[in-house]
Amino acid sequence: MNEEAKRPGIAAPPNPHVKLLIEFGPLAAFGITFTLHGVFLYVFEDEERPKETAYRIKRYAAIPAIIGFVIAVAGGALARYVTGKMAYVLLPLFSFSLWLGTLSLIVLAASLFTIAHLRGWALRHEKQFRGIDDACRASKAFLDQLETEERQSNPSENKPRMLLPEAVSQGKHSISAMILLAALLVSNSACATLASDDPGSDDSSVPKAISPEADLQVFIDWSGSCVRPALDEAWMTVQAELPTIIEQYRIGKLIIWSFDQDGWCPKRNAELELPVPMTAERPKLDGGEWESFSNIRDAVREVEDREWEKRQAVVMDQYRHELGKTLTPLESAQILPDAKYSTPRSDIVGLFERISAMHDRRPQYVIVLTDMADTRRRVWPKIDSPKIDVHALVLVVPAQASDAVLTLGKPLSGPEQFEARQHQIQEAASWVTLAPYFVRNIPELLKSRGSNAQ
Repeated sequence: MNEEAKRPGIAAPPNPHVKLLIEFGPLAAFGITFTLHGVFLYVFEDEERPKETAYRIKRYAAIPAIIGFVIAVAGGALARYVTGKMAYVLLPLFSFSLWLGTLSLIVLAASLFTIAHLRGWALRHEKQFRGIDDACRASKAFLDQLETEERQSNPSENKPRMLLPEAVSQGKHSISAMILLAALLVSNSACATLASDDPGSDDSSVPKAISPEADLQVFIDWSGSCVRPALDEAWMTVQAELPTIIEQYRIGKLIIWSFDQDGWCPKRNAELELPVPMTAERPKLDGGEWESFSNIRDAVREVEDREWEKRQAVVMDQYRHELGKTLTPLESAQILPDAKYSTPRSDIVGLFERISAMHDRRPQYVIVLTDMADTRRRVWPKIDSPKIDVHALVLVVPAQASDAVLTLGKPLSGPEQFEARQHQIQEAASWVTLAPYFVRNIPELLKSRGSNAQ
């Protein structure tokens, strides 16, 4: 549907097929009616018994047409009140009711027209007969004598006079009329389903690719100041939730970095081009001539939604399978440092300055695993917000006791270190979100900017 059709008070442009039916529908119905009139005369004609002809037309055409129309009206009334899945299941029955009602009215019109034709013919011939009868009575003797002489001279004139006109009795209604009737009924049926205008309707089940919308970057502190079991748990949590993060934010590229003494220049440990997410094509079902009924329209939309959900489930299963295969190399890659690896300094402020200076074209989602123990700066400088759309989440890992004393002045516990880091990040980089290393709702935390999760 175009934009104008969605605006309130503006009707959608008329369907060209419907416009064509409106223009040629009456002409087609008129032609079918006259064709049926000829067929009825051809099939039910009894030259010597016109009343029998009218009776046959009533019995085999008019009465069945009335019954068919009553059944069609009942089916149409049912279409107005049934709702839900049952409305869509019964949609073929409703379309058949409309077809039956249209055909019944045409047959009824043709039968009544044929009966009127027979009665009009009988009335005209009755008047002609009375005129001839009056002339006969005036000259009966002369006519009797004339008829006697004519019988003797020309025996072939003994053929009885036919009640119907010669033109009718000679079978001018040929079998071709029945062939024409069948062709008209097939091509001009009012309830025939209109062909789809969508040139790609044959490929409606083919899923479409979705362009990746963002990148995901994971920075891991390799300085050796983090409590190792906590760092391991934090990475396991991130690794477990990577598929959900990638799927939810349509991540196209995953990069994993490590940093220690120089946060501005981290080391690239892994880079993965992720599979392109797919979406199933939404099916387009036609409610036909019942589309104007709100219950039928809603039922068709519900069936479309259920069919799309089934297709989408299959597409997403395939995508998740491919995504799992793509992420498999992370199992064997060296993402975390050796247990004995350590550096004399750490530079978390430099890393935040690098994140603040990002100028990528796509939105960036950043996860940092660190204890935030920056040994180069006791007082953090103010770090400007990124110029692009950046969602930064820091999972705070407790620092070793010696590093806590070096950066905070006291051997604080894990909760105390997290509280102190909250104050630091709030003053220096309020656009960064902080959370403990053991949180399990990383996709939700990446939505907001600058909030602190407990």
